[in-house]
Amino acid sequence: MEFNLYELADNRINKGNICCIINDNLLHQIKIDLFKIKKKINYNKLAEKLGITYPTLWRYINKRSIPIIILKRLEKISNSNYSLYITNLTCRKSNQITIPKELDENLAKIIGTILADGHLKIRKSERGYHYELVIREEFKCHIKAFCKWIEHVFNFQIKPKKQLNHYYIYISNKIIVKFFTEIIKLPQGKKSDIIFISDIIKNADDKIKIGFLKGLFMFDGGVDYRTGYVNLISKSQKLIQDTNNLLIEIGLNPDYISTKEDKLGRCKLRVRKKEKLRDCIILFEEDTEKWYRLKEHLEGLEGEAKDLNTALRIFDKVYPQKRHNSITFSDVLIAVDKLNRKASMDNISKKLQRKKTVTYEFLKKLEKWKVLGSKRNKYKKHWYIQYPIPIPRRD
Repeated sequence: MEFNLYELADNRINKGNICCIINDNLLHQIKIDLFKIKKKINYNKLAEKLGITYPTLWRYINKRSIPIIILKRLEKISNSNYSLYITNLTCRKSNQITIPKELDENLAKIIGTILADGHLKIRKSERGYHYELVIREEFKCHIKAFCKWIEHVFNFQIKPKKQLNHYYIYISNKIIVKFFTEIIKLPQGKKSDIIFISDIIKNADDKIKIGFLKGLFMFDGGVDYRTGYVNLISKSQKLIQDTNNLLIEIGLNPDYISTKEDKLGRCKLRVRKKEKLRDCIILFEEDTEKWYRLKEHLEGLEGEAKDLNTALRIFDKVYPQKRHNSITFSDVLIAVDKLNRKASMDNISKKLQRKKTVTYEFLKKLEKWKVLGSKRNKYKKHWYIQYPIPIPRRD
């Protein structure tokens, strides 16, 4: 499906109009059409039909920049198809934006990201309208991936910024914001409980669907520390159901989907079986944090530390404490090290002040990674740290 770029047009002519850059191909077609039109009506009459003056028409042509609302009107009169030649748009002498005409994989990733964790807003100010797109994310590598997608689709460069414990990007560009609100039809403002997957994604091929899911899961999904389960949690039951259907269509059937909201009004989708988790690697961009975490769960750790302090530092950096009352892999390693030969399940649980089921999941994961070894002494199992210690590695 080809996008209707004329949906970006303002209804009236003003200084803030989005303009089309007149490239050689478009200029050639316009001149052919003007020559044909002149045989029927003079240029003054044509300019009047376009809603401008005759000198203004030629000023647009000579400066190689024409408001798309004028181009739309001229197309209707000439019975041509100028959208075939539109490649770049501009507004208020800002940088040119390459405008996508069709949905591709990178654009699908951006749409998934905006639905997951984005904020689109058009607000009126004293100077006119202000346009903004904001994305906030815990991991810098995810934001950097989003910046690459934006550059690939729109030829527009942005850099992530840090604020407190997260990273964000801020785009104030009329063309880009209107593209997503007017053409892609994404909602503005708070949307957590109303979002759903549009037909433009549902009716696309598998490559586009995977791209969309990649943006969605990278910015709103998760890979559980202890279990490696891949989750998607949302206050929109419709989004969870639509995502479930989309995953099934690409051959990845989730193991669990909630039918009722939890205490916080959220619904959940989960993949937990090992063979399905292997397929879930396509839901994350390569070399991004959640991709690494899923890969490490399935294949183990690739780094190595000779001493415990180095290992603790790396684990704290890669798998930090998520909440003030949660424990980490480092906490478990410290407990095992201090208990030494008394590092049984009961003693480790008491040391960590956690239930045995929670403690066991951490121990099981560390043993699977070969960070910990275990042996039985009579009826009890004891754990110990194995040297050199396997650790996470990030490129």
